[in-house]
Amino acid sequence: IKSGRYGQLQHFTIHDVYTFGWNSFSSFYLTDTQAARGVFLDRAAHTQDILCWWLETQPKLVDARYDTVSSAEAVMAIQLASQDVPIDITFSRLYKLENTYRLQFENGQICGRLFDPVRLQVVDQNGSKSITAGEPCLYHQYARQLVENFIGVAAGRQQPLFTAHEVAPSISVLEEGYRRAVPFQLSWYMDDPNIRFLRDSSGGGQISENRND
Repeated sequence: IKSGRYGQLQHFTIHDVYTFGWNSFSSFYLTDTQAARGVFLDRAAHTQDILCWWLETQPKLVDARYDTVSSAEAVMAIQLASQDVPIDITFSRLYKLENTYRLQFENGQICGRLFDPVRLQVVDQNGSKSITAGEPCLYHQYARQLVENFIGVAAGRQQPLFTAHEVAPSISVLEEGYRRAVPFQLSWYMDDPNIRFLRDSSGGGQISENRND
């Protein structure tokens, strides 16, 4: 991206779609007493962080749609823009897809599996090639690095691997997404008379009265 080897970035898409599989003795994942938040908070905390890191900037929110009326959302579609480059991201807990990212340039494409730290695919006028950069750590190895760094920072022996300032852009996008999100256009569902009851019992603000939204 920095070198401009493949020309200007034209479009960025990400699919972050996993079925919900966390084991829990309570329903706290789905019953947030402070706000109705679901897949976007859970998954975007990671995906948005990677996106801001790659682009080295905080993208602007263009549109946000979700499927909730009174509780935690299971599907959310986000449209962002970074220097006029459109970014489309889909989050869902209802089904599973091959979770991927794709950066479309003027003269090529970079794509790969989301959260695969060492492999990606490059497609240009010369064809397609795979790029591998070493071996990935196992999950517990990443976790050990973080915990050991936290202990080292608390003891004054190390500097943090990353700071709050570095993740602030992704948190800002997440907060703005929830603040501006409106329900998907589900006319066959939103006309149900029980929807008003759900909205009122949840404190309001979750459902748009504008059927054209």
